[in-house]
Amino acid sequence: MRLAAAASSSVVALRTTLRALLDAEIRSSSGAKALEALLDVHRAWIVAKASRTPAAPPPVRSWATSRSEADLWLNRVALVRSLADHEHRIDDMRWPDAVKALQRIEFERIVRELDERPREHYATTSVRYLEDLRIATLRRISLGVCHAEPAGIPRSWVLRMGPKTGASITGYIMREAGGFRPFLDLHVNPNALEAFGAEGWDRSWRLAAAMHELDKTLRGVQCSAWFNDPVLARISPRLSYLRARFVDNGGVCFRVGGTQDERMLALVRSPTRRTMFAQGQYAPAVYACVWARRPLLRWASRGPAGPGA
Repeated sequence: MRLAAAASSSVVALRTTLRALLDAEIRSSSGAKALEALLDVHRAWIVAKASRTPAAPPPVRSWATSRSEADLWLNRVALVRSLADHEHRIDDMRWPDAVKALQRIEFERIVRELDERPREHYATTSVRYLEDLRIATLRRISLGVCHAEPAGIPRSWVLRMGPKTGASITGYIMREAGGFRPFLDLHVNPNALEAFGAEGWDRSWRLAAAMHELDKTLRGVQCSAWFNDPVLARISPRLSYLRARFVDNGGVCFRVGGTQDERMLALVRSPTRRTMFAQGQYAPAVYACVWARRPLLRWASRGPAGPGA
């Protein structure tokens, strides 16, 4: 009962904080300037719609990438408003209670960081701002060490493979998952790097499995990253569990290439990998791992002490 009361008190405190924040932002001097700018954009947008202009007019396009004080304020308010509008909806989501609690922790983090972030953080070109906005609108779900977003498996992955490999992967997806979407697309949670490890990832994968138990439309999980590369078993063996957990328990992994930025993430935290890359002994590559619904649930049903866990 005490835990339930504490949780309820925390939710009420968060909602009160969000309402106060939104009210303060609207009443600020920056808010007044930004509202004037918003009226100009809105008027331009209405004119464009009325004239059936196919593209957004210049004021709308410039607002999307603007770094002016007023526009950055609008982006910040959009984030606070999204938090306020969606916090109460967390209880209605088909998520395990543990996932709902993790999502509220993310909400509290975003609120805590509002005055810590530089104003440029709220530009629409900021990856972290856009990630926080997706968290605030419940499109990005916290599973602890990773975030999840419902998505489909890109068919371009299959098309880039040879006919034999492509047919094999397609067969696995159709046989074990029943289709290409929706899967939970997993991304490293940059706010929980201290939990990045086998135990943390196992907790996240089990929460993903619990989400599948509650949502029968989910077809599995997918994760494309440099750390799924099989060569890491040789050069960074402590990370080999990330790929092994998939392939040893009914999943599949395959090379997808990835962007230059995605590949270079392999060098950020490892002097060993940086040295090997500089010496031409290591070329980062991005691999996708797919764990279809049925084998994922089989693995999770064995419990933390089960074989291959």
